Amino acid sequence: MNSLPPARSSKDYLLPFLIIISIGVIAALLIRVWGLWGEEEGGALTLSGKAELNEIVGEIEVYLPVAEAWKITRTATTLNVGESVRTNAKGSATLTFDDGSVVNLAGSSELKIKDLRNSLTKKELWLVLVRGTVGVTVGTANADFEIASDFLRISNPDGKFILSSTEKGITASVIAGGFTAKILDLQNPKNPELKNLVVEVGEALEISDKRVNLLRIGGEIDLVKMIPDTVLSSKFYLAMTGGSSEDMGGSEDSELPEISENGEPTATLPAPFVETGGGNISAVIEPVKVNGKVAPEIVKVAVTFEGAEAFELSRFEAGSGEWSYNTSRDFGNLKIGVNNYTVVGFDADGNETLPANFQIVFNSERVESSEESTEEASNELTDGVPVVGGETFATPTVNEPADGATFTETPVRFEGTVPSDTKEVFVNEYALSRFEAGSTSWYYNASPEYENLEVGENEFEIVAVSETGDRSSITIKITYSPEEEEEEE
Repeated sequence: MNSLPPARSSKDYLLPFLIIISIGVIAALLIRVWGLWGEEEGGALTLSGKAELNEIVGEIEVYLPVAEAWKITRTATTLNVGESVRTNAKGSATLTFDDGSVVNLAGSSELKIKDLRNSLTKKELWLVLVRGTVGVTVGTANADFEIASDFLRISNPDGKFILSSTEKGITASVIAGGFTAKILDLQNPKNPELKNLVVEVGEALEISDKRVNLLRIGGEIDLVKMIPDTVLSSKFYLAMTGGSSEDMGGSEDSELPEISENGEPTATLPAPFVETGGGNISAVIEPVKVNGKVAPEIVKVAVTFEGAEAFELSRFEAGSGEWSYNTSRDFGNLKIGVNNYTVVGFDADGNETLPANFQIVFNSERVESSEESTEEASNELTDGVPVVGGETFATPTVNEPADGATFTETPVRFEGTVPSDTKEVFVNEYALSRFEAGSTSWYYNASPEYENLEVGENEFEIVAVSETGDRSSITIKITYSPEEEEEEE
């Protein structure tokens, strides 16, 4: 007679069950780790980052690729790769990314999340601005950040910048830090990079379809210049420098939105901008002149030297948007070594701007050789503002064209000379990107296609800026008359 098998207890089933569970947990962890360290090219199990959409004002729409449709949202949500967000004329929103980067959308703007990758070693962000304006504050958590708009791609950004894409073209203005800009040629996908350049704090890059065409045929284009007054005075710039992101509401023009709460501005006035040396100035000859800009509503500017009593610039013209300040040991506002200054502005109601700081390093090794030039200058004080006499920086020359000349063909080529210690050359406020500091020659091309020459009389101001911020200029006039060319034919 066969005996019955021994009965199994619950313990006999528990061990295999625990083994199966353990294998499952280990497999899940391996998949997770493999996803974090997944290959970039193949994308096998690579984890995608996410973007948090919040601080929503007005009616916001999110595009869902799966549904191939836009969906209205009024509450915070999470966006994934391939999704887009757009604002109406009065709307605004904020996107926050894994690396800490923040993108503020103005009114009438559309932004697409092209790619987000998140691993243990690196975070990658790839965004596309379809239209409108965004303010970008770059994170610091080991990220590769790129944002593109039509034929412009911005990479390796640091700090803060504003990117605006309209029918007129694209403007990228650096508030803090800087970025690498690539001008793209969409007609040549195998070699799309027409021009690479670096844009730094206080500078703005302007590019349009017409300028891309000119670059393609080898035309000389000055793409980078100082931040335009329209940007400096905008409430969007104001919010990026001193307000909060919730103040970045849209306006109907969508280019540079107004910011208000209950009809009244809520953010503080934007800080003055220091043009000379970007705020870091090295000098061996005194007096040292510092130039800068302020918003048009500023009626008073004051400079403080290392904690001393603030000095009001009595020669500053209210509403001019430009200020200058002279320093010298005889004036009591310059010493050998490092000198620190703070400049602020005030509007008609007495409201104070955010402060801007700049520094002058006065080289003691060449003080003796510079004292003679200082003694030759007049140190007269008029209303407390130093007046520097004598010619400290020679005027540029224009070898061609002749003043008053008439042209029927374009481009018109300008050539001339500047002093040997020239750092920058401007023509009608455009910095010549191909001019190298220390060079004594400059050139510039003008044409209707370059958007710098019109039919009729045209005036051109050529400004040379020295290493110490001194400026000298010359102005000439030429006439463009294409009708004469047609008559001759």
